[in-house]
Amino acid sequence: MTLRPPDGPEGSPDDLDPPPSAEERLAAEALARSLELGSPHPDRPLVEALQAAYRPAPIDPARHEELLVQALAEARPPGRLLAFPQRRWALLGAVAAAACLLLVGRSMRRPVPVALAASRSTQSLFQEQFPRQGGHSQRIDRIALARSRELRENRFAGWGVR
Repeated sequence: MTLRPPDGPEGSPDDLDPPPSAEERLAAEALARSLELGSPHPDRPLVEALQAAYRPAPIDPARHEELLVQALAEARPPGRLLAFPQRRWALLGAVAAAACLLLVGRSMRRPVPVALAASRSTQSLFQEQFPRQGGHSQRIDRIALARSRELRENRFAGWGVR
């Protein structure tokens, strides 16, 4: 991205900002000099932050050691597990044990024997003789309806619905 000077004293018609004043230009030049040459600037923290972001200097080994010692001293002691008191862990274990007993108790329940409909033969569906030709769709529909009814009854019986 290249910066271009404004198109005259008032800038271009597309420019939303007014052109920089003489004071702003002087401040920008002073900031550029202090960034390039390291000359003193009234806003020293800004200059240091910009320099550190653009061209960071290596950290002094003594300062690095000092920061490490400070960070490790503030770290959580290794004896505590996720900062949970022991009572909370005991309560959590009791709840988990109760949930396991509940699930095992449900699975140990014996199912009630249910008489299921047997779907074996289609002889009981037809009393009349089959015609020599035609009627295939009607026969298949009658068989499909009977089997779906039996399946539905078996499912409801298995679920304990009567």
